[in-house]
Amino acid sequence: MSGFLERTLSGVIRKALRVVIYGEPGVGKTTFAAAAPNPYFIGAEDGSSNLNVNRFAPNDWSEILGVLDELATREHPFKSVVLDSANWAQKFCYDHICRTNNVESIEGIGYGKGYVYAQVEFEKLIGKLDALNLRGINVIVIAHEQISRFDDPAGESYSVYSLATDKKITPLLVQWPDMVLFAAHDKTLKDAAKGSNRKIAKSWGERVMYTENRASHIAKNRFSLPERMPLSWSALIQGIEAYYQQQTNPQN
Repeated sequence: MSGFLERTLSGVIRKALRVVIYGEPGVGKTTFAAAAPNPYFIGAEDGSSNLNVNRFAPNDWSEILGVLDELATREHPFKSVVLDSANWAQKFCYDHICRTNNVESIEGIGYGKGYVYAQVEFEKLIGKLDALNLRGINVIVIAHEQISRFDDPAGESYSVYSLATDKKITPLLVQWPDMVLFAAHDKTLKDAAKGSNRKIAKSWGERVMYTENRASHIAKNRFSLPERMPLSWSALIQGIEAYYQQQTNPQN
């Protein structure tokens, strides 16, 4: 068989975005997602209730997968799909697994198999999100935060902000997207008192998002974004456009 070289592609290939954004309650994750082009919200969380957006509230896990299938195959005007939130979807996933296995709790399946089943279901979910993305639709997944313990094999253990999802689901949501954004209110450490070694955190009210992995939080991006940015969709797009400009005109 031959002809592989004739199928070679070159240059920058722009695609719709795959975004996971997580952070503290009330910081503005839903407002951020609502500013994406013509968004369609999927979820039972009430964060979008005061926003003028199209939304669908599924009753169970199968309806989440079903509406994603329709969005991937039917004609519609939506340019972005928002899952609000991953934590809420995980609950529906657990309920589905419990009903399927006739148990009251996912722990009742035994040997941790229930969490493995949930991982498989979330892999299906991500496959359906990718089907949307291939149609040129931005996909945004919102998640809550939690403080997790990280055991560093090269050093001491420490605490880190992470997605508040199960330990088998979190890696899927971190590996899959083009970016994982940590949203927070800007905080600055100051001395508690003159001459004191104790520090206090002072919040200045500015809402920001962090785009690169640090010891304090999980984050990443594939667009060489600034490490800290204002929490807004317009700021994100401006940063991405600057990246593409640099790629197409590297001497500028």
